[in-house]
Amino acid sequence: MNKIKNIEYYIVSLVALLFALVLYGEYNLKIDMYHKEKIEDLNSEYNTQLKFTKVLSETLFGDVLENETVLKIIDDANRDIHKDINREKLYQLFKEKYKRMEERGILQFHFHLKNGESFLRFHKPSQYGDNLLFRKSITKVIRTQKFVYGFEAGRYFEGFRYVYPLFLKNKYVGSVESSMKVQTVVGYMKENLEADYSIILNKNMMDKVVDKNYISKSFQISPLDKNYYQYIQDKKETDTAILEKIKMQALQYLKREHSFVLSVKDKNGDRNVFTFVAIQDIDNNEAGYIYSQKIDNSVNEIVFLQIVKFIIAFGILLILWYYYKVFKAKNNTIEQLKETIDKTTLVSKTDLSGRITYVNQAFCDISGYTENELLGKTHNIIRDPKVSKEVFKEMWGTIKNKKVWHGTISNRKKDGSIYIVDATIIPLLNTNNNIQEYIAIRHDITELESYKEILKEQLDDKSKTLEENIYYTKQYEGAMDDSVAILKTDHQNIINYVNKQFCELSGYSAIELIGTSCRNFRDKSHHEAGDCDRLIEQMSNKEIISMVFKNIAKNGEPFYMKTKIFPILNINGEVCEHLHLMNDISEIVNFNQELTIKINEAVEENSKKEQQIFEQAKIISLGDMIGNIAHQWRQPLSAITSTASAIKLHNELGILDNTEIDDKMEMILNKATYLSNTIDTFRNFIKEDKELKVVLIQNIIQDALKIVEASLYNYHIDIIKNIDDLNPIKVRIFKGELEQVIINIINNAKDILVEKKIDQKWIKIDLFLKEENVVVVTIEDNGGGIPEDIGQKIFEPYFTTKHQSQGTGLGLHMSKKIVNDSLKGNLYVKNTNDGAKFFIELPFNKVD
Repeated sequence: MNKIKNIEYYIVSLVALLFALVLYGEYNLKIDMYHKEKIEDLNSEYNTQLKFTKVLSETLFGDVLENETVLKIIDDANRDIHKDINREKLYQLFKEKYKRMEERGILQFHFHLKNGESFLRFHKPSQYGDNLLFRKSITKVIRTQKFVYGFEAGRYFEGFRYVYPLFLKNKYVGSVESSMKVQTVVGYMKENLEADYSIILNKNMMDKVVDKNYISKSFQISPLDKNYYQYIQDKKETDTAILEKIKMQALQYLKREHSFVLSVKDKNGDRNVFTFVAIQDIDNNEAGYIYSQKIDNSVNEIVFLQIVKFIIAFGILLILWYYYKVFKAKNNTIEQLKETIDKTTLVSKTDLSGRITYVNQAFCDISGYTENELLGKTHNIIRDPKVSKEVFKEMWGTIKNKKVWHGTISNRKKDGSIYIVDATIIPLLNTNNNIQEYIAIRHDITELESYKEILKEQLDDKSKTLEENIYYTKQYEGAMDDSVAILKTDHQNIINYVNKQFCELSGYSAIELIGTSCRNFRDKSHHEAGDCDRLIEQMSNKEIISMVFKNIAKNGEPFYMKTKIFPILNINGEVCEHLHLMNDISEIVNFNQELTIKINEAVEENSKKEQQIFEQAKIISLGDMIGNIAHQWRQPLSAITSTASAIKLHNELGILDNTEIDDKMEMILNKATYLSNTIDTFRNFIKEDKELKVVLIQNIIQDALKIVEASLYNYHIDIIKNIDDLNPIKVRIFKGELEQVIINIINNAKDILVEKKIDQKWIKIDLFLKEENVVVVTIEDNGGGIPEDIGQKIFEPYFTTKHQSQGTGLGLHMSKKIVNDSLKGNLYVKNTNDGAKFFIELPFNKVD
């Protein structure tokens, strides 16, 4: 026993450990998603600002690149013609424009000759003539004669350079550049993303190019890594202390990762989150990092949530274990009761065709057959040929009409000998009030019947004296007293005889019972149903009565008697008294009651578990929706930001016209309308809608795709729709439920395609009518299909083929329940040559 208890403790501990591992896996997944979101936000803003500065440069240089006067000045300078005069002329030409450029953060506006010589620096007009071939941007534009941009460090400047080649009649004559400090770009980023920003630059790159005095005044060695410089004014002493804490983590990622996230708690307990994005140089090599620092306790919240989940899960586990122990104790009681019944009562069950599906040990013992010899056979195997076929015909007629049949019947053992049973056959009904099987309860009365036969023979033997008959009768009565409860009543149902066995069962003495009515110990349910009055009427009609009575013993406890009442007639054929022969079936009734309670408890427990599954699935579904909203909004918001910035710039430069305003405003309005529509789409999906509505299946599919399209686009998954929009299919269903099923299946397909790294990923959706009364939606992917050994398990709760941190196994289970139970349809899956194909079949009745 102790060994079994130890095993149970080990199992509980193992399950708790599995819960912890699952939640830890989920924690890692959430942290990973949180990091990706932070990187994506910073990356998106960084790239938006780079595009903005590029557009700014293109706008500023538009008239430069096409101004023939400028191009001739540069061409003359290449031939050393009037250099100083042309330099002054060029300066006066763009002096006002440069002032406006400075206001937008363009610190350098610089013309170069075709050999790399500096011709005019607007920020330092007196400094010219030096060779710039040490700079990659200059040598690259000379070599390729194409536009070059990216981060680059000069002797006294580091930032983003935009270098444009200049051509006069298709002849390369030189180049012009604009430059913007990295800190200016970061300043623009601060306007959209609230955080502290810093920059670290590759030390080796800077030492090769930048003036040492400039470095010593502007930079210090970064606390994160000695191989990087950091602006002196960027960091405070407190920040430096925090950077020291993440130094070891940073060393693992710098120069290895394009983008990454680190976090650490400060002395106040707040979590500081650092997001790093690489700065690319002219040749797309890593030149350093822009990183943001922000106090964000979301990670702490994730940790807290996972701890709460574990506590709840562990509490549920303890509750389940408690109920398991209670169930085990109850089951042990039931097993003991069943064992008692097996020793005293013959029990068998059959299906609707009469084939035996269950027999107990007592049945096997008395018949001489083993359980295997009886299962699957009909009761003809033990039939006594002497029993009339009419008996069985009457029996089947009774039980098929959902009534209980009772009678005495003789059976034949395996060795050919005969035994007699008192049999009751009960049809068992399901929740729809249809018969699902039959149960037969029998008592062996062979010995009692033998005594009765002997008594009859002895009384009929005229050679025996009355004294001998009385002697034998007393022996028979004694034998009957030991095997069955007996009482006799007069024609008014007043007890005039009761045997010892009934006294023991009822707790009353014979003196207390004789002279009283049987009504006194009947349960009140018989009085309320009118059984006692009806019984008197039947007894006065000389009927033989078979019935199960619920009686109340002297101590108040119920006991159940299967009773057969025989009318005793006098020589004139009149009823003078009644003989009640009774078998105690209390154990069987109690067993059935215990069994019923257990079944009800199991049904209730399953119902609770199912509800828990649906609640968990709903939470997971809301999390997926938040992710989809993020994907839907990111691009339109970025486009609105860039367009608004461009309008503002063009207005400041005085190059904004009404046509451009109309076009840009129209684009912003379209994007804003799109965002508003996505809010409506997600709100309509998330809200509870249990109202039956007539809807178009085509519209449901389209609404579902609107929710997931951004996520699918993000993973480069094509959607193939084979849907006939010209022939609408209307159905009356719960709209939101079918939409949720379609989204669940598409998300499941997306995860498989991404996990297996399929090159040309696609998901195909078909809609058609089947046999005129079934509408079918199929969703197929090219993810390789479902292994045969798990094909039947994917709809089970908590079953998933993904890593435990990436899947819960609830989506497909919930979808199956919705389609089969709520929508009265069928959901199943088959493998095709490309992958898995899910079939949603719904009943179709034409509606207007």
